[in-house]
Parts: sequence; structure tokens; C-alpha cells
Amino acid sequence: MSTSVFQILLFLVSLTLQASGAAPGLAKPNCAETCGDVTIPFPFGIGAKCFLDEWYQIVCQQNNTVPILKKIGLRVLNISLPDGDVDGMINVSLPVIYSNASCGGDGRAARVSLEGSQFVFSRTRNVFTLVGCNTLATVDTTNSAVVGCRSRCAGTNTSISRNGDCSGRDGCCQTMLPRNLQGFSVDFKEEGGHEGCKYAFLRSDFTSLYDLKVNKTVPAVLEWGIANDTYYGRELTRQSETSYPSICRAHSVDNSEMLFTQCYCTQEYGGNPYLMEGCKGAAPEPSGAPPPSHYCAETCGNVTIPFPFGIRAECFLDIWYQIVCQQNNMVPIMKKIGLRVLNISLPDEDVNSGMINVSLPVIYSDARCGGDGRGAMVSLKGSQFVFSQKWNIFTVVGCDTLVTGNSTESAVFGCRSKCAGTNFTISKDSACSGRDGCCQSLLPLNLQDFGVNFEEEGGHGGCKYAFFRSDFTGVYDLRLSDTVPVVLEWGIANDTNYAIDRIRQGYYDDSFHCISVENSARRGSGSIYD
Repeated sequence: MSTSVFQILLFLVSLTLQASGAAPGLAKPNCAETCGDVTIPFPFGIGAKCFLDEWYQIVCQQNNTVPILKKIGLRVLNISLPDGDVDGMINVSLPVIYSNASCGGDGRAARVSLEGSQFVFSRTRNVFTLVGCNTLATVDTTNSAVVGCRSRCAGTNTSISRNGDCSGRDGCCQTMLPRNLQGFSVDFKEEGGHEGCKYAFLRSDFTSLYDLKVNKTVPAVLEWGIANDTYYGRELTRQSETSYPSICRAHSVDNSEMLFTQCYCTQEYGGNPYLMEGCKGAAPEPSGAPPPSHYCAETCGNVTIPFPFGIRAECFLDIWYQIVCQQNNMVPIMKKIGLRVLNISLPDEDVNSGMINVSLPVIYSDARCGGDGRGAMVSLKGSQFVFSQKWNIFTVVGCDTLVTGNSTESAVFGCRSKCAGTNFTISKDSACSGRDGCCQSLLPLNLQDFGVNFEEEGGHGGCKYAFFRSDFTGVYDLRLSDTVPVVLEWGIANDTNYAIDRIRQGYYDDSFHCISVENSARRGSGSIYD
């Protein structure tokens, strides 16, 4: 199609919209915009000439109530357009994969493929989950990447509760996906001779574990865009480079390269950026619902959960701030990191950083002492959290030992403990001076992950322990506790639209202010994240 003909068509569409006096819809003109209760925005569409290409074709089945992505054959639960903070998403029903035909499958790890499309399985919104005892399940992808997880069972009971931890020790395990995943199959390997059905599936990070005896599909999230190298994609990108109020980009919100282009209308405008000149009119008015701090006021046990943290869907800023409330709604867990939360505090004028008190595992020198014999790695990478240098101390308990902590940034820290004799008993009030079987050191700045190495220097046997601890706590009796309270500092990323908007708003509103601390935007006085 020539450029002149294309411009004439755009002009005619514009005249039609002006003549009707109607705000532009999300579907192409004269095309159905819904199927059941699901809105179908262009480039998706129902009917001839209503979708961009066959990958975006929706067929509306079961008396026009059930939308199906025709090319892929998956039921659509929701389609969302991108915005400045969130990629375009499609919620779909994805089949459960069974280890055996008698469990409901065909005995094969059925292949699920999006190859050739402009869709990927969302890495940030899905988790790969395995249910079954003493089993290793691996995901084989088209890019030769292999991920998976191993589940164990203490006994023969494989009853997985809907609110289970899925920790790997309760007959259920889970792991993240590789980036830009478009196809995968699953391989099951029994490791303990435990017979029975095994199930594997991708599931949306917002959904709990499903009863697999009832459900044969599980909600999962696809990210989508349009092809970079098509005429239509180039025209949209060219349009966004003018003064037109839309933005097209080929990188996701975490700045990783995507396989496709995503477009969104700027904040002042509503509409659909995938329709030429579709960003028209004012942005949608709020639904009347109060800010998250009001309708998401949440507690778990005796811990208050302030926004940007939250428990329910849409009550947390992103997955790093998601809290799951376990053990009869008494124990808050940071879902992404897996640590128990003891307290969350907001910044104020005296303490620039927000604080999270968490329970961090003790690291043991030997498996006989309670650990696995390795300096376990603890990571906050990718988050806006750091181990507080000001409020934590690295502590070592054990005779004649040099213990070093190593971070991925090549920082090394640690201390050397000595004992006067062969007997050392660490009391809660010990000086931890380095000469009494206990030593401590400060942490490096902005530490986000670390591993620990134990080196005996005096031939003194016995267990050695290393841990971070909050500066407010004494030396713990490690015979009674496998975890120690630790302080994380937190904020929000500088380069997100949310942070930029809050900083801009703070210039005009004297009731609060935002400051940039190291690598995150952290709040001044007042509760202003909402």
C-alpha cells in the first residue's frame, strides 16, 4: 500500500470519528469490542478485517461468551493494553501437563508453543509449578535453556493445600521462567520411587494453587506486542516519534530487549495506541475507587502492610512488593524472595530509607550443624531492597575461624574469631570481640546478595555459624533458632513512571517530598506512595 493511499484512509477514518462525535473505541470501527465480559482491543479482533493478522484473531464461542485465540487455541480471560509501567498482557487458560495418561493427560509432556507469534510467556507474571512427591521436573525450551525444580515429600502424603508454601519440601516446588520463552515441554523424573500422579503447569503469579482434580487448566499470562519489521509497526513507531501522544518501544519495563514493539498512549490521553490516531480524548477517569492505601488497607497477623507492599491483586506496586499471608493469615512472606516479614516501616524525615525487618536464615559451616554444608546465597538482585549497612552486623560464631562474605559485586567482607582455649560458650550478652569465639564486621554499601566461606585456622572442630543480624538484637542462641532478624532498606525505582510522577507531585505539594537515595527513590515524610 502506498503512503498516499494510507494517509487517505487515515483521513477518512478521522472524518468518520469526528462526524459521529463519539470517543474512539478500543476496537476497529464497526467491529465487535467485547466477547462475553472480555474487551477485545485492536490489534486483536473478531471477524474479517477486525484484527491485524491471524495471530490476533479472536473467535467468540459458546453463544458469544467465550473468546478463543484461534491460532493458538487458548481461552482468553483478559486482554490489557500496555502503559508506561506495565507491558501488554493476555490472561489465558493454559492446560495442566500430566506425567501419566492415567492422571488425565496423554502420557507425554505436551508441548505448548507460541513460536511465530508476537507473544511470550511472561517471565515476571508466571511461575513454573510442579506438584508431586520426590520428582525433578525440567522445562525444555526452544532456546536450549533448561529450568526446573525438585519437590520432596517427608512421607507418602502428597495432599497440596491451596495455600501451601510450595517450598520444595511439601510435595510442591516452583521456579521462574527464562526470558522471551515462546515454547516449552516438560520432563518428569522420579527420584524417590514414589509413585503417583505428577502435574506441572505455568500459573499466573496472582493465583493460588489450584485443585488439580477439578481444574484441567490454570490461568497464565502472555506478554504481547506487534512485529518490529512490519509496515504497520514502522508507521506506529514513526507516528510516536512526532508530537503525537503515543510512545512505542522495543524494550520491556525492566529495560530488557523484547521480541516485539509495544505502544501506549501518554498519560494525558485515553484510547488505543494501536489504532492510527487512536490516542484521543482524556485519559479514563478513575472509577471512583479510593487510592490503594484505603481499599487495600491490609494486615497479616500483627504486621501492617503499607502500599507499595500488598497482599491482594492490584494492591502492590509490582511483584517485588507482593506479600503472601500464610499459616491461617498470621505469617507474612515476601513472595518473590521467600523471607518472613517481621515489620515494615515507611521513611520519615529522620530516616530516609524505608525499613523491612525480615527473618534471614543462619548459614552453617557443616551439614551436621543444620545446614547443607555450603555458604548459602541470599539474593535481592533485581529489587529495590538492600541489606542495611547502618542497621545490620555480619556475625560469626565459632573458634579459630576466618569467615568471609562474597557478593556478586566482588566485595569481600568478614572477620576472624579466636578462642583462648577449647571451650567457648557464647551468651546473649557476649562482647563478640573476636577473642571470645565470636566476631563481627560491617557490611559493604548497597549489598544485595552474598555467599559465605568458612576457613578453619586453628584445627578447632565443631560447628561454625554466620549470619546477618539487626544491630538491635543480641547474639542469638543458635540452638533455638535457625533464623535471625535482619533489616532491609527499600524504596521505589527512580526510572519508573510511578516514581517520576510522585517526585513531580512533591514539587507542588508541601505535605510530602521525595528524594533519591543511592539507586532508588525513597520517600520523605508522610504516606505518599498512594
